[in-house]
Amino acid sequence: GLYLKGEDVRQIAAQRVLAKVARPDLWSEPRVGLTAQEWRPLVAQRQAVGLSQQQVAEAVGAKQPITISHWERAINRPVLSQFNSYVESIGWNEPLAYTIIPSKLDERLAQDDSSRNAHWREVSCYKPFASFTPGEIKQLGQDVEIVPQAHSEKGFGRYLPVTRDLIWFLGWYAAEGTLSAHQVSLNLGEKDEAFIPEISAAIEAVFGERPRLYHDPDSKGIKLYFHSVAAARLLQAWGLDKRAHQKHLPNILFSLPENLQWAFLEAYFLGDGTTVGQNLSFTTNSPDLKEGLLYLFGQLGLVVSCSEHQPSTLPDAPIQTRHAYFTLSICGKDQIETCRPLWQRYKGAARVEDYLARPIRNGPVYVPISDDLMGLEVLSAEEIGHVGQYVYDFSVEQDENFICGTGGLCAHNTDADVDGSHIRTLLLTFFFRYMPQLIEDGHLYIAQPPLYRVAYKNQVKYAYSDKEKDKLVKEIGEKASLQRYKGLGEMNPTQLWETTMNPENRTLLLVTVDDAAESDRTFDMLMGDAVDPRRKFIQTHAKAVRNLDI
Repeated sequence: GLYLKGEDVRQIAAQRVLAKVARPDLWSEPRVGLTAQEWRPLVAQRQAVGLSQQQVAEAVGAKQPITISHWERAINRPVLSQFNSYVESIGWNEPLAYTIIPSKLDERLAQDDSSRNAHWREVSCYKPFASFTPGEIKQLGQDVEIVPQAHSEKGFGRYLPVTRDLIWFLGWYAAEGTLSAHQVSLNLGEKDEAFIPEISAAIEAVFGERPRLYHDPDSKGIKLYFHSVAAARLLQAWGLDKRAHQKHLPNILFSLPENLQWAFLEAYFLGDGTTVGQNLSFTTNSPDLKEGLLYLFGQLGLVVSCSEHQPSTLPDAPIQTRHAYFTLSICGKDQIETCRPLWQRYKGAARVEDYLARPIRNGPVYVPISDDLMGLEVLSAEEIGHVGQYVYDFSVEQDENFICGTGGLCAHNTDADVDGSHIRTLLLTFFFRYMPQLIEDGHLYIAQPPLYRVAYKNQVKYAYSDKEKDKLVKEIGEKASLQRYKGLGEMNPTQLWETTMNPENRTLLLVTVDDAAESDRTFDMLMGDAVDPRRKFIQTHAKAVRNLDI
């Protein structure tokens, strides 16, 4: 139901016309205007040299002689190139005055679009959005307007500025919003009344609509709503039109400046957060929204705890909860102080201020390791069975942990190629810097997956290097089938077990302190802050590079 409007739309409509005609020049070239009286000397010249209209038509590239007849009677006008060919074919050498008339296409482009039916012309500035190809959309400039079919007076721009008003409204909507067709609603309460004028001003500034209020006499709820195709389409594009348990944060939030991220979080907290003074908490029944909030807080340097709860609402409760829900909590005075932009306008802000004013400060419940790593106390251990017949990698379903194991065994698979070596270097550096005792006590090993599979008839052998591969091919014969494993994912589970995981067949390399220290030096040289060692390394080894992955 959306249309695109603008001069760029008209130009694309013109291109469509040219693409459909057999002779685009007849539409795009200027034409020659002569009256019937002005044509007579030319007709006399044609007849004097003994040329028929058929012969002239062939000379100028016209399909039928009737075309020449229409020109000479001033019924139709030739394009400039055809007129020049006509004059040349009859041998006309005298001065000739004529009028240049815009091409058919230029005439269409110059037509007035103010009439009611002008939009429906083949060449017009108003076309259905769905009719545009991706290539045509790339040709559209920023001045194109998006127009709802049913509300043509409420068009909106192709680009929407990312302002504080927009992001602040987005925070309220993520917490309290619903969408029905083109009606955007915020379901507020008495605690939110003080912010309604500010929310309304933000909506009017962003979407040009003045919202309305409905006070529910039964629940004391307040519905703030407005109708906007632009807002509805935006919320749909960002995936915020879902039900509460399906909402998620739009990715744009993670690339915004911090002041806008705080604006979103303030609105979300005002709408759906709470505090008793000693912590700040958020509740949501959307797993995706929970994950998005954790990432967003992580970007701001905050450590947030998360608890999952099962629904336990009584059958006769006025609000029924069918889905599990999550509580995110921010604790610690330092973190709460950092979050001042979030809670300073909340109705319970005084309790937070009282809590911060108390002299006692407890330390964090985690051990800082680096900007990206922390250590947590292990409270319990639980055995988790594998899913399926084979175990490809050690990971926990629905969790991002990829390193785990049993007892002294810790495993993570990496490919046998250059990329796998890079990952292995990163892992060795990690263990050397943060878990050196594992290496010193001889608990860290490197499994050796093969690089090639060499097969001939019933023989299958594996090679762990190019040299070993060449030797096997020579032994088996040139007709051997050769497969190079770009990654472990190209192996089926049986092959991975036989070559890499089976204790009877696998090869494990014990990592020593010297091995890990060398990885640490390599990582620091190639990825560290010092530029000179990296430049020297590149200059020294540049000529030896055979395969460069950019």
